Amino acid sequence: MDTSRPLRRVGSWRRAGLLGAVLLLPGSLIGVASAETVADEATSLVADGTLDTSESLIAPEVAPMCHGKRATIWGTSGNDLLKGTSGDDVIVGLGGNDRIYGKGGNDTLCGNTGADKLFPGKGDDFVSGGGGSKDWVKYSTVRRRVVVSLRTGVATGQGRDTLVGIENVLGSPRGDKLTGNGLNNRILGGPGSDKVFGKKGNDVLQGGSGFDVADGGLGTDTCTQDAELRFNCERGHKSITSGTWTVPGEVKPLIYRNSTSQNGCYWARLSGFGGGLEDIIANQFHYEIDIVEVAKSDVGFETSRCGTWTTNLTPRTLSPTSAFAGGAYLIGWEVGPGVWRNSDSSDGCYWERRSGFGGTLDDVITNSFSYDVQTVSIAKSDRAFYSSGCGTWKRIG
Repeated sequence: MDTSRPLRRVGSWRRAGLLGAVLLLPGSLIGVASAETVADEATSLVADGTLDTSESLIAPEVAPMCHGKRATIWGTSGNDLLKGTSGDDVIVGLGGNDRIYGKGGNDTLCGNTGADKLFPGKGDDFVSGGGGSKDWVKYSTVRRRVVVSLRTGVATGQGRDTLVGIENVLGSPRGDKLTGNGLNNRILGGPGSDKVFGKKGNDVLQGGSGFDVADGGLGTDTCTQDAELRFNCERGHKSITSGTWTVPGEVKPLIYRNSTSQNGCYWARLSGFGGGLEDIIANQFHYEIDIVEVAKSDVGFETSRCGTWTTNLTPRTLSPTSAFAGGAYLIGWEVGPGVWRNSDSSDGCYWERRSGFGGTLDDVITNSFSYDVQTVSIAKSDRAFYSSGCGTWKRIG
């Protein structure tokens, strides 16, 4: 850069014709050089912006305020990329759709107007979306589990962050717990086995990779297919009663649980309606409540004397360590990993550890039938556990 002109110390900078600001830290030095030179130096640092000589964006000469604190780093009315330091920063985005990164220290991040994306760093940060209605708090750069609640305005995992005016959340690569509020939220789990909760509002919940649980709560919510367990989502879908139904026209490809099996429940996933054995993908007959996943490739689903099948997978146990009786249970959601022992096998106890919900032999990790008391080690990687005639299971280790 041509430094023949005087240098001045700034917290942000002004440049006619630049849509988007460069990253400027406290004490940055900018040469007041020719317009061409400044543009060349700045272009590589512009985020989400373009050069447009038809507009003039002005950054304030006086540092703006953010929740009673004077900004140490601030942007323009364009789409800015702003990054903090290892100290306690106050970063203000002003206008535009900004990306703001905290780093070390206890930072204050303010997006102001626009649809902003705020990335808290280490420390106890204060994060404010500002006046926009599509602001994100993102923990995608964090290498540990986070617990985020927009309802309480608190996020923990790499410190204790305070969240204000945030509508949307992206979790970390770990197994997170993410909770919305009364607004229309978008909640994305990301990698890891996440639990995402929408609460009130018309929410969009996305699990990401891993084994995810999504609960839409009140409102008309949408849960994407990558959330393996979905309930209070896709409202208006028909519950499945006795009969033979088409997939996906009458039965959506989701995970279902039936309401009763006391009279003997039969179900079958179908590849056709010819009535032959070749049309049966998987089937079961039992006297316990079961869980089945209807696949996208299925053509039909048949059920008889199973009560009602719904996508309501509300836990049947008080906690993952609570005792439980017969039927199918979700590992990590209803039954936790560990060593479990049953109370009674006098009528013949059958159990199986499952890797999936399709009802095929490939979904059975291991199984056993015995008239003796059983001790079973359930792994964290198991998807479900099913038993019948075993009395009550209690965790012993």
